[in-house]
Amino acid sequence: MRKNLLDPKTTGILLLLLAMAFIAIPLASAAPAAEEDEDFALETVAPLAIVPAFTHMNETPVLNQHTRADIMQVIVSNPGITATRVQKELGLHNGVTQYHLRVLEKEGLIRSRKAGKFRRYFSLLVQATTLSEGEEAIVNCVREHPGITQAEIGREIGMSRQLVNYYVLKLMEKGEMAICRSPGNSGCFPARET
Repeated sequence: MRKNLLDPKTTGILLLLLAMAFIAIPLASAAPAAEEDEDFALETVAPLAIVPAFTHMNETPVLNQHTRADIMQVIVSNPGITATRVQKELGLHNGVTQYHLRVLEKEGLIRSRKAGKFRRYFSLLVQATTLSEGEEAIVNCVREHPGITQAEIGREIGMSRQLVNYYVLKLMEKGEMAICRSPGNSGCFPARET
């Protein structure tokens, strides 16, 4: 992997100097015309006002902030995790957790879904484990009720037992769910701890 030789601050300064050079050269060559034209200063200096807008660089990309990077890592490892669980995993205060989750969602790195009384967060960086709405509903139900049967899942989320069975098989293939069988009962469990 190629390493950047310049940090964002140095790059911003270099861009500013470069922009100033491109403006200074025409100004120097047009100086004799300034004596003849009174509006010269307004026409040539006004563009200088927009130079800072083009040279401003974002010095802290979203994931360069360590708390956000930690939150992102937890969400990638635990799809469908709640804000409270993220907060407990990282030992953060509620306000800090909510702020960083909003920033990550606004930047398009995560998305949230309301599931019952909980809001669950999913990474948009991991495309391999993208779940359909039905799969997501089942995973959320199983996380809330570990060991729940497929028939109970169907009743809980309003889905036929056959469709629940189809989604559970797909989720097992994706590594999102496990079934533990015991005499007379088969319970569904999330494959990953949250």
